[in-house]
Amino acid sequence: MLDDRQKMRDMQTSFAAKVAPLGLQRGVEGSPAQHQKVKRFYGLVKELNPQRQVAQQSIRQAGQQHSRSGGVGM
Repeated sequence: MLDDRQKMRDMQTSFAAKVAPLGLQRGVEGSPAQHQKVKRFYGLVKELNPQRQVAQQSIRQAGQQHSRSGGVGM
């Protein structure tokens, strides 16, 4: 059975080595991270999205003002 923690870790490490050529990496071994329910995750995304939109709008406005003022490019 897969109830042996070390065996599970070894399987995850082995799998990570096989998919490494695809650009995937193994998670942090022994990480305290815990699974989140999908519903909670998307709830957090939805909650943060308005803040992201405000930030993006501020960046756009700053860029437009910079362009109008004849700002020098980098």
